[in-house]
Formats: sequence, C-alpha cells, structure tokens
Amino acid sequence: MNPSATLRPARDRDLAFCRRLYYEAMRPTIERIRAWREDREDAEFARQWSAAEVSIVVGEAGDIGWMQIARHDRDIFLNQIYLDASSRNRGIGTRLVQSLLHDADRQGLAVVLNVVKDNPALRLYERLGFRRIGEELHKFNLRRDPD
Repeated sequence: MNPSATLRPARDRDLAFCRRLYYEAMRPTIERIRAWREDREDAEFARQWSAAEVSIVVGEAGDIGWMQIARHDRDIFLNQIYLDASSRNRGIGTRLVQSLLHDADRQGLAVVLNVVKDNPALRLYERLGFRRIGEELHKFNLRRDPD
C-alpha cells in the first residue's frame, strides 16, 4: 500500500493539533533531557510554532501530521516534521522530505535541519543525502546541498 498525502497551509487553529503530535513524539526525549514542565513546554512550543511556516499533512482520513520550514536566501530550514503514530513508517515522511529536496534543488538551495541524536529519522536523512555539519549536546546539525 502506498498511502498518499497532501499539504495545506496551517491556520492558527491548527496549533493544538500540532502541539499534540509534537508532545506525543518528543515528550520521551524531552523527559530524558530535563524534567517535563507543561507550562514551560507550552511556552517553548508556542514560541517556535509559526502558522506562516507550517503545512498540515492531510491523508485519506484527514489531518495526519505537519511540517514546518523556513525559507532563507541560501537554504531551507526543515524545522520540524511530525506524523501521527498510525501514519509513521509508511513512506509518507520520506515522500514529504523528498518533495522538499526536489523543490530546493530546483531553486539551487540547500536544506538544513537538526535532529535529536537518537531519532531513527537520522538514518532516513542520511540516506537522502544529508551530511553532518555540526553537533550540539543532544542534536546533530545536517545539511543537504542541491544536486
């Protein structure tokens, strides 16, 4: 089966949906790094999330995920990408990133991102041509130059 997905622009009312998916995916990681405080995490998430940069991933049954990208003069920053649990490991995320890479290549732009060191998506990014360009305490900084 090859499930399809499309993107639509986010609206302010999508914030709660995006926060829920983010917490489902990232809470275990955050709790390994520091104590979880809902008020702090809510404030940090609200600070980072920007409807102007977010696209909602829509599957056959409705909204299944989201991705946030920031376009700059020389690169595109893939800030975040999350899918609900039932949509993971089905090739949807791979196709979304490949589409972003295709668009970046057409524009002659690199794609950069940060990934938590123990995130299984690291292998995907490396298969798609990203290389490590830096390291933080808990993250790798990755870059993929245009073809």
